[in-house]
Amino acid sequence: MLYLDVPAGTGYSTGKQSFNDKEVALIADKALRAFLLRFTDIDLSDHKITLAGEGYAGTLIPFIA
Repeated sequence: MLYLDVPAGTGYSTGKQSFNDKEVALIADKALRAFLLRFTDIDLSDHKITLAGEGYAGTLIPFIA
């Protein structure tokens, strides 16, 4: 399970804060891609990816997806 706190400044996350939903989605996409490139030994081909969140994530998740 992978947890992302987005946008920056929420939860335990740090970094440049953005208040633009599309920019936040691009940052989340970059983080997910970096994770997959870092852990190439993990075979996810037989697994589904589920994006979930609460609160404002209902607005962000469609952009990330």
